[in-house]
Amino acid sequence: MKSPLVYLRSYRQIVHLEESKHLKAMHTQNITSIDEAKRLHAKIYLHNGYVTGADIGPDLKLHGQADPYQEHANYFVVRNHQLPKKPVVATARQIYANPEHGHDSFPTIKELELYPEMKRLILAIDPSRCVEISGLAKDHDVTSTAAMTLYRALWHHSLRRRHHVWLMACDARVYRNLEFLFGSALVRIGDNTFYMGSEVVPAMLEVHSSIDPLMQDAKSFNPFKRKMKRSLVKFFMHGLSVKLHEIQKNSVVPSREIAKAVDAKTL
Repeated sequence: MKSPLVYLRSYRQIVHLEESKHLKAMHTQNITSIDEAKRLHAKIYLHNGYVTGADIGPDLKLHGQADPYQEHANYFVVRNHQLPKKPVVATARQIYANPEHGHDSFPTIKELELYPEMKRLILAIDPSRCVEISGLAKDHDVTSTAAMTLYRALWHHSLRRRHHVWLMACDARVYRNLEFLFGSALVRIGDNTFYMGSEVVPAMLEVHSSIDPLMQDAKSFNPFKRKMKRSLVKFFMHGLSVKLHEIQKNSVVPSREIAKAVDAKTL
């Protein structure tokens, strides 16, 4: 069980999480916005050592060999409407399945070693119902609310599109934050590994069954956890229709322990 001190580290930031009138996150199909997002992605990944200068072309974007997934991805951006030119201050994308490659469209499936029993179960899911969350980048000195606004936009989009799962190669620190946010809906699907210069956790979020776990701790006896969860619930549910609030389906992919038992019976 986590001590109150663990929650205290995030308490100040989360309980003061407010709806920003200036930061707007959206899915974009605008070429200019997508180019801005790709340049921000390249800049931040270069700064963090995830890519090298050789991976970036003269247009300041990652070239196709370094990032072959950008051609089948939907881009999301956050803009600060207080700034005159409204630049993209944060971005992420949802990689979707290329019909020709199926599950190999997703870098987590194609490039990381996963638990065999979890991989088999994921491969049984229609790839068109899966997306991979990728390319998360936030400009320097931009508030963490921008990243939270971005995650909310990604989540709302997936709920509306009836996506079953998110696949992710999560930074270890981001994984802990998502685990606090979504609880049992977030499933580890592989051991920690180094990928693109950092330690990542192969993970999957069951989007269509993630609302209840998000709301579970809002009645926790731990006062710090309860207040943080209530702030997060209020923030993440903002803008979600009542109809979508009620969408809850059974788990598509169970815990690893259950998956092992199922896998043993089918071998």
